Amino acid sequence: MENQLRELLAKAHKAAETRDTQIVITGILPKLRKEHLQFDYFASNPRYNALDDTIKAQRGSDFELNIMGGG
Repeated sequence: MENQLRELLAKAHKAAETRDTQIVITGILPKLRKEHLQFDYFASNPRYNALDDTIKAQRGSDFELNIMGGG
């Protein structure tokens, strides 16, 4: 199972490179609405603010996260 996961992850990285982007590994997300993606809905843990600040600093601006999925 680990080898299969590593192979799939390598394929995902290769596909992302061809699109000049990177992949992000997440858990299973519940059905989210746009209003749920505000800091009021995040757990009160400083790491979320630190992560947001770090991504903004590296990108030099705000960012948009697009999650596509089935279901």
